[in-house]
Amino acid sequence: MVKEIAIESLSHGTSMNRPYFTNSISYLGLILTDLKVAWETGEYFYVVKIFYHIANFITVTLSHLLPFLLVGISIWYLVGKKLEKSDKVVLLFFLLWGMFTFPKALGRSDMSHLAHSITPLFFLLIFLLRKSIEKIEENKTSLGKFITYGFVVITFLLLVSVPLFLVQTGFALVRPHYEVSTKYGTLLFQNESEAIDVNNVISFINKNTDEGDYIFVTPWFAPPFYALTNRRNPTYYDSLIDLVARPSDEKQIRVCNDLLKKDTKLIIHFTDWGFDNKEERQFLNTCPILQRCIEDNFELVERHGRYWIYTKKNIGDKP
Repeated sequence: MVKEIAIESLSHGTSMNRPYFTNSISYLGLILTDLKVAWETGEYFYVVKIFYHIANFITVTLSHLLPFLLVGISIWYLVGKKLEKSDKVVLLFFLLWGMFTFPKALGRSDMSHLAHSITPLFFLLIFLLRKSIEKIEENKTSLGKFITYGFVVITFLLLVSVPLFLVQTGFALVRPHYEVSTKYGTLLFQNESEAIDVNNVISFINKNTDEGDYIFVTPWFAPPFYALTNRRNPTYYDSLIDLVARPSDEKQIRVCNDLLKKDTKLIIHFTDWGFDNKEERQFLNTCPILQRCIEDNFELVERHGRYWIYTKKNIGDKP
């Protein structure tokens, strides 16, 4: 457990490694872009988007700053006489827990990893907020009062993400959507062409394979074709992000062997998928062995947008 959390998590391939404040910088870019469009068009819709992005920028940046803020404040509480011994034990427990999991956020600096990594520090924030409010009458110094009010403001700003999520979800639901439905589930798409492509792929799977057959999906952005069609994945990986983020000949050979041993009927593939528009992070450049395996043993028969369908070659067709 210690190895996985403190060491392996730093290079885990569920996303690309980026600078720590990447999310904050991204929201700044969105704010500037919408400001320019709002100035040029005068549409109020972009003004609303600006405030939405500003709110997200504040909560995201504050989440990035939280570990450093809490370390300093916790040390102030630990060396001082503001807390009883039992409270200091609780504070130290959450602080050490948070610092133990925090390196994962440094290894994969996006909000999904950050939120999970600093969850213990959210507990610590609430604990310190409660204690500081309980002792607000005893805080005669300006610093003590500033910290108490700071806790209140930080907690409030972090909670802003909750109504923002509800607004974002509501906006997504009222927008026109396009349905992809099977007896095993339904997906709603905002993009009509994407929904058409996915429907076409599902139709091909249903016509050319039986339930329980093995199929394989390589693009990380693909919908859950396995679940929607009741087909099985022949490999260990439900996503090939790990192979692209941390290229490995051994892993590629293992996947290729699984595809052939399990009598995989078809593969849903897209040769150009990758990350950050960088060649070194594209499937073709990180997984050449697996790409050759697909080309040698499977034949491209149909293309539906970003979903290319390969079927197993007949034995006589193999080179």
